[in-house]
Amino acid sequence: MANSRKTAFKVLLKIEQDGAYSNIALNNAVKESELSPLDAAFTSALVYGVLERKITLDYIIKQYSKIPLRKIELKTKIILRLGLLQMAFMDKIPESAAVNESVKLAKQQKLQKSSGFINAILRSFSRDNCKIKYSCPQMLVKLWINSYGEDNARGILENLSGRPNIYARVNTLKTNTDELISVLADDKVKAEKVDFPSNAVKIADTGSIERLKAYKGGLLHIQDLSSQLCAYFLCAEKGQTVLDICSA
Repeated sequence: MANSRKTAFKVLLKIEQDGAYSNIALNNAVKESELSPLDAAFTSALVYGVLERKITLDYIIKQYSKIPLRKIELKTKIILRLGLLQMAFMDKIPESAAVNESVKLAKQQKLQKSSGFINAILRSFSRDNCKIKYSCPQMLVKLWINSYGEDNARGILENLSGRPNIYARVNTLKTNTDELISVLADDKVKAEKVDFPSNAVKIADTGSIERLKAYKGGLLHIQDLSSQLCAYFLCAEKGQTVLDICSA
C-alpha cells in the first residue's frame, strides 16, 4: 500500500502544479507504477477522496496548524490531506498506519523539516477521535437550509457523502450480463446484476478501467444508472434518429 500512497501523492501534485486532468494523470501513474489491481483501487480512492473532500481536509489542517494554510508548502499540504483522508474517511486503514506512512512519505520527498509538523497534526487529530462530518461549501449548505429546512439539508449532505456506485452497460452485441461478470471476475473486479434495467451491472474495485480485459474488448461502457434508464424509457425503434444533446 505504501507505493499506492506515493503514487497518489504524485498524481495530486501533478494536478495542483500542472492543472492535469485527474483521470488522465491517475491512469498514467497507475500504468507507470505497475500497481496490482488492489493497489490501483486504493490509489484511486486516495486521489478522488482528496479531491472530493479538499474543503474539509483543509479546514481540519487550519484547526490544528499554527501556520496559515496558504503558507504551508504544497507537498506538505498534499501529504497532510492524504493522511487526514485515511484517518477520517477510510475505516479499514488503522490510524497508526496513516500517520506513520505519511511521515515516511514526507521523508521520501526530502521533507525532513516537515515530517515532524505532519506527525504532530495527524496525531493531534487522532487524539480528538478524528471527528468530522461533511465536506461542502458553507454557502451551499446555508442555501439548502433556507430552501428546504435543516432536516432535508442534512439528508442531502448524507447522500453526498462517500463515492457513488459505478455502473456499466453491457454491450449486448458482444456478450451478455453473466459472461461479462465472469470476465470482470478474472480481473478481480466485483460485479453484480442490478434489478433494473437488465443489461446493467454494478462494479467495484476496478482500479484503472482502461486495464480491464472487458474494457479493452469493448464488452462494456461505463454509464451511470440514471443515464441507462433514460435510454431504456426512450424506447427508440429501428430507423429512428436519436440525438443526445447532453452527450460529451
